[in-house]
Amino acid sequence: MENKRRGHRDHGGRIILAGIAVAVFYWIFESFIHVAVFRELSFIDQVFTSDPNELWMRSVVVVLVIAFSFYFRFVYEKERKTDEELRGGERFLQDIFDSIQDGISVLDKDFNIVRVNRWINEIYGDNSLIIGKKCYKIYQKRESVCPWCPSLKALETGEVQSLITPYPYEERPTGWNFLSCYPLKDESGMVVGVIEYVKDVTELKRKEEELRLSEINYSEIFNNADDAIFIHDPTTGKLLDVNRKMCEMYGYSPDEIVDMEVGDMSENKPPYTQRYAVKWMKRAIKGEPQLFEWRAKNKTGRLFWVEVNLKRVTIGEELRLLAIVRDITERKKAEEALRRSEERFRQVAENAQEWIWETNQDGLYTYASPMAEKILGYKPEEIVGKKYFYDFFHSEDREPLKKDTLKVFAEKETFREFVNRNICKDGRTIWLSTSTVPILDDNGDLMGYRGADTDITERRKIEQMRHNLIRDVSHSLKTPIVTAKMANNEIKMAIESDDIEKAKEFQMMIQGNIDKAYRDISNILELYSLEEGKPAKLKGSISLKKVLDKVILGIKDIAGYKKLKLITDIPEDADMVLINEKELNTLLSNVLDNAVKFTDKGHITVLAKAEGEIVELRVEDTGCGILDEEKDKVFDKFYQRSAALSGVGLGLSICMEIVHRYNAKIEIVSEGKGKGTHVIISLPKG
Repeated sequence: MENKRRGHRDHGGRIILAGIAVAVFYWIFESFIHVAVFRELSFIDQVFTSDPNELWMRSVVVVLVIAFSFYFRFVYEKERKTDEELRGGERFLQDIFDSIQDGISVLDKDFNIVRVNRWINEIYGDNSLIIGKKCYKIYQKRESVCPWCPSLKALETGEVQSLITPYPYEERPTGWNFLSCYPLKDESGMVVGVIEYVKDVTELKRKEEELRLSEINYSEIFNNADDAIFIHDPTTGKLLDVNRKMCEMYGYSPDEIVDMEVGDMSENKPPYTQRYAVKWMKRAIKGEPQLFEWRAKNKTGRLFWVEVNLKRVTIGEELRLLAIVRDITERKKAEEALRRSEERFRQVAENAQEWIWETNQDGLYTYASPMAEKILGYKPEEIVGKKYFYDFFHSEDREPLKKDTLKVFAEKETFREFVNRNICKDGRTIWLSTSTVPILDDNGDLMGYRGADTDITERRKIEQMRHNLIRDVSHSLKTPIVTAKMANNEIKMAIESDDIEKAKEFQMMIQGNIDKAYRDISNILELYSLEEGKPAKLKGSISLKKVLDKVILGIKDIAGYKKLKLITDIPEDADMVLINEKELNTLLSNVLDNAVKFTDKGHITVLAKAEGEIVELRVEDTGCGILDEEKDKVFDKFYQRSAALSGVGLGLSICMEIVHRYNAKIEIVSEGKGKGTHVIISLPKG
């Protein structure tokens, strides 16, 4: 641009220089003519003449020539400036033309393209391919004017015409343009051309189509939804629209519902009234979605339960309150049935003697009945969500049982009376019998297990005791019989040899074994009788000394054989006790039998003393003593300190049953192995 301006300035200077050159040429040429015609002076003198007339004439001509050169320069500069202004305006208009982000084409009345902007160039090519060509050939690849062409109508009517046309070609459109045609008129008002304005509306058309489809889908979804739908004005609460399902559910037509309120379609008793409905709606209008159950009423007055999902939404750029209502009558019935079933289950679980439980698929407890505390010592809340089924297994059994049980879980198997050791909260070991069934979902996938545990600790003890009883009774009866049989043979041989003393000895052996068998059987029958809970038959006070003497008489031979000294000290004030004579005999016999059995040397002392309404009887021996861990076991049924010892292990169990019948006490004291044993019995004084 600067170079162009510099060039224009050079042209003006050259005009002035040319004028000066013409003036100089005239001066020299006039001097030459004057010399050639008049021959008065030489050429040099003539050029530098001092003649005033000559100088005046020449000066006038030179001034005129130079003046004309300046005038021509002025005219040239003015025309140049005007031309530059015109060209600058043209460029400005073209820049504006090209800066428009939509397409612009200028056509003459024969549909020849006269001018286009950059938008058209970028799509259809540069001007050399467009200018002077027919618009329908360039833009639509046709050989004739498009029948729907708005430019044709604009040329015919002289009015603005608009139309949405396919882009880039009618046959293979990839988009759409909005084409607006403005007629060009001359000074007389004749249409001489047209300006086509083109705007790409493909995205707009796509959105319109999406909106159209959306409205269709909305209508389809709205009226085919399985739930009733209410649309309210959030300001007034007025019902604006409902769907088909709502009309079916409530029995009203859309026209009937328009002027109704929510309260008209509700039970209309607190909290299911219009006032409460407005409270829910106000919360939802604040942007807080609401989900609640409602007691609804249809046109016939039938009441039914619904679940209402209330939320604020924007529909078509308008703020609305949307209520989606679902009939939950069947669900409520199912919930009520489930509640009753769960209540029955709870009552059964809470009153059952079994511990009833449920776990998830990983074995984590999800339910535990209250019986868990009675059986294991844990409250249900200490188990649910915190303990796995294998946490209670005995440490020696835990890993193998866990592995086996999880395998059963994986196979979704049922198992019955699975016996397992468990550790209670207080550290005790108990035995449980477990029966379970898998909990499966509708697809047959495992959700968990439900089962019941029965405490069989006592049962196992009884079974063990029964086993021991059979074993020990068999042994106790078999030994005397075998001994008696052997002694009987010896008696025969002694009689045949006239050895009367030897025969008497074996006869006493037979009698002793018969007595032992009798005592064992008597103990079993005695225990059975005591456990039946029959009340004791009292005939008044009994002399302790009298009964004790009878008992000592029965053990005297055995004690003498072992060279044990028997000492008794029953003062008169401690002699009478309030107890059945037979039971007192049994009590003393069992305690003294044990004393003789477990004492090999020394003495056995029986002492009594009165303490208020109680007589304390003490049987002290110098035998093998009892370890601390055995003191609680010796009263268990069939417990024997050694399998080699005779008897069935019921003596002290019977003693415990007898003293309990009289609210009395029996206690064993021993300082340890080899330090003897003291049995202390407290009896009611007679």
